Amino acid sequence: MELTQRIRELTALPGVSGQEDAVREYLLRALQGREDCDCRVDALGNLIVKKTGRQTPAKSLLITAHMDEVGYLITYIEDSGLLRFAPVGGVSPEVMAGKRVYVGQKLLPGLVGLKAVHQQKAAERTAPPEADNLYIDIGAKSREEAEAAVTLGDRVSFAQNYARFGEGFVRAKALDNRLGCAFLLELLLSESEYSFTGAFTVQEENGCIGAKAAAGSVQPDIGLILETTTASDLPGNDGAKKVSVVGAGPVISYMDRGTIYPRRLTRWLEQLAAEAGISTQKKTLIAGGNEARTVQTAGAGSEVMGISVACRYLHSQAVTASERDVEDTLRLVRLAVSRAGEL
Repeated sequence: MELTQRIRELTALPGVSGQEDAVREYLLRALQGREDCDCRVDALGNLIVKKTGRQTPAKSLLITAHMDEVGYLITYIEDSGLLRFAPVGGVSPEVMAGKRVYVGQKLLPGLVGLKAVHQQKAAERTAPPEADNLYIDIGAKSREEAEAAVTLGDRVSFAQNYARFGEGFVRAKALDNRLGCAFLLELLLSESEYSFTGAFTVQEENGCIGAKAAAGSVQPDIGLILETTTASDLPGNDGAKKVSVVGAGPVISYMDRGTIYPRRLTRWLEQLAAEAGISTQKKTLIAGGNEARTVQTAGAGSEVMGISVACRYLHSQAVTASERDVEDTLRLVRLAVSRAGEL
């Protein structure tokens, strides 16, 4: 399957933290029948796949990509049938109002509502919306009608689908981190020179819960984290404040708020990219974090490295990336696995 179609299908699936079932089932179907892939699902819901290659590297390799996305969770149903909710993961209230959403695994259509500007006080018109003033409207006329369709605890995902726009840009909800899932799946569906273990993990947006359990179970020598990362190449953000730039190539991590990546591994990735003519970049601010922080400290500990796609508008309904960055990131990831014997 073409990579673009794979990403389109993965981003369309609901998978808010703690309810990644649809994503995991999709991946299991894609891997069904592969004799070189031994799949198991652990107690948390991580999908762990042992990939058999032509050789066994001296140092064992675990590659992770989280299945979950940010979203909301239904917490209360008003007498009017409107739904109150809480964020799951880091979702800013500013990106919520007026957005289409899907409620529950059956993807019940809804809309995040806010009182009309005509009803707002002067202070409300100039201040960012607060989560307490927002609600989800599913078109129910009463609490009873809403309760027939919705249960407290149901997850809510953005309803934005994958689309191309401009010159080589793509946008979709959940590119964070269905891009990583697509890369890992491509590795598993291809012949591999070296054996490795892949882990499609749960609840990264809720504290990297799944990766800790997966790495603790596998206990690798080296972890490779496939992710997305913040691009703030927007008006008003000059120099270091851009963090990373969409279209400037894969991002090789050297430090974030959770991890200091071993210099020998970042240099190795840079060398591989240079030899292949792949432009790479590094984040210009020490910010954010990912599953590397839990993989490196699980069990007896491991070295870690990270390769990410720079994305604008992370944790929103329209995460935006460059098609060329996506393709070059997969090229670099493939190259790294093909040379795993050097680690």
